[in-house]
Amino acid sequence: MNARLDLAELGIKPELLARQEEDKTKLPPAGYTLTNAKKDIFCETLSNIRVPQGYCSNFSSLVSLKDRKLIGLKSHEYHMPMQEFLPIAIRSIMHLPTQYAIIKFCFFFKFICRKEISLQELDKLQLKLVVTLCLLEKFFPLTFFDIMIHLIVHLTREVKLCGPICFQWMYPFERCMKIIKGHVRNRNRPEGCIAEETIAKETILFFSEYHETMKTIGIPHDKHVTNENEDGKPLSAANQVERELAISKDSVSETVRWISYGPRATIVKYKAYNINGHTFCTKSNDGIVYQNSEVSVEAVDLHISKEVATTRKTFYYGVLQEIWVLDYRFRKIPIFKCDWVNHKAGGVKHDPNLGYTLVDLNSLGHKDDRFILASQARQVFYVKDQIDKKLAIVFRTPTKNYKDTYDKVDEEFSTVIHEHNDNILP
Repeated sequence: MNARLDLAELGIKPELLARQEEDKTKLPPAGYTLTNAKKDIFCETLSNIRVPQGYCSNFSSLVSLKDRKLIGLKSHEYHMPMQEFLPIAIRSIMHLPTQYAIIKFCFFFKFICRKEISLQELDKLQLKLVVTLCLLEKFFPLTFFDIMIHLIVHLTREVKLCGPICFQWMYPFERCMKIIKGHVRNRNRPEGCIAEETIAKETILFFSEYHETMKTIGIPHDKHVTNENEDGKPLSAANQVERELAISKDSVSETVRWISYGPRATIVKYKAYNINGHTFCTKSNDGIVYQNSEVSVEAVDLHISKEVATTRKTFYYGVLQEIWVLDYRFRKIPIFKCDWVNHKAGGVKHDPNLGYTLVDLNSLGHKDDRFILASQARQVFYVKDQIDKKLAIVFRTPTKNYKDTYDKVDEEFSTVIHEHNDNILP
């Protein structure tokens, strides 16, 4: 109410001024105002988000559908809805110009949280940020613009001086302090408790390396143990390799030589696999909270137009159904069997306004080419689009910057950059 009275005092935005009708004072809805029905859609969108394990917190536990609000978010959990989920949650419920201003604001935070940023991009980003703040001033009340909003203008300068924002966060230290505080059993001697607990954990860890076959206490067991079953022998020829070896033994690599003999006759199937810094699960094994079965692969397609053949990269999206491991004795090669979305039948679309990729998971194709190498798979996850219920928005998960020391399967389960383009926004 006070914000509307400020508008009357300044003589701006007359369409938003409070109106006196009989004994009631009515406030006309602003561009950012949401009805209860729209709030339900907003909360439902966030509560239905299922992300890969390790991507972020479980948002279904942080959304109260009854109260229509977010609850229990910790300091390190706010950046995910700001950068990723807020734009898709307001796509279908908010006034279009207001929606664009908020989404450009979200894209700014996502951009400065990248691990690699060039100085030239920061200069362009600063200019876009000033325009974005001016757009926000057109729709939000004056009381919204406190000192915290003003400080955002200086974030690009801070990135230039101190480096990417993600390396300045306090979240790792806050989590470390929480673990250390949990070691305190005697509040009169906190330092001694922390020292004893730390030494005990390190000692158990060192002992476990020398006693791998023994059952340890307090140390999680290694679930990533490959199946060393050597049963079976395939019948396959290696005529081409034999001819090459007859000419020169150095012309064929050791790996190709082993693969030429073919895999074992028995194929082992698994329900989970760790590779490329991600954990993949089959669709039947996907949990209620997390989804790890969505994959994408980058392929080079041949396009012929006016008798001119050209190649271009295309992303294919699908759902992982089976995980096979081919045993070539010398090495094991995992492959994924997936259901792929049909590109030719309009199964993949692009949002011209926000740059999102949308897929129709019910429109399947490429049934004669369902297998890919596990090393080619990239993890994605899908969020239901509120505008068209048949479609889902694609989000790409970042690849962790480390190389797996092993690409092993989980015996417990054995039977076996979304890069947004700011330039497309008005």
